[in-house]
Amino acid sequence: MLCVQREKDMQLSDSVIISVLTFLFFIIIALIFKNTIKKAKKVKISLTGIEFEASGDEFARLFEKTYSYLLKREHIEFFRELFEYESPPIVNKVIPGFNRDSEEWNKSKEGKKAIGMLRALRGLGFIEPKGGGRWKSGSTIVLTEFGKEFNKHLK
Repeated sequence: MLCVQREKDMQLSDSVIISVLTFLFFIIIALIFKNTIKKAKKVKISLTGIEFEASGDEFARLFEKTYSYLLKREHIEFFRELFEYESPPIVNKVIPGFNRDSEEWNKSKEGKKAIGMLRALRGLGFIEPKGGGRWKSGSTIVLTEFGKEFNKHLK
């Protein structure tokens, strides 16, 4: 009985995670089509368990606030730098001193910033560590197809 309950909890959590990620995906797509959306009389998004409806202008304002909350200027600058490497970038080459194995480094301002930046870009589907898992100093940073497409629209 306990296993069944945990399985239901996990299914609910997976459903919520998928809904949130899908909503974030729509927000990113909205960035690309921002001007078209602003002109729309009504924007309606229906996801698993979430329904959102607003005027195009309201949706654009919400999108801009959400986008600026999710991605900081330094995240975008770092993301752009990844495209300058001839071969796939390695974490410790792009972020000198990256040391996930050091508890002291993980708690430092530099460590929190680096891990937060990698997580933010990964969470939005722009990058991922080759082979999956957590970020390590020797991880190869893979630029996803979505990340490459998003980069084409950055100004």
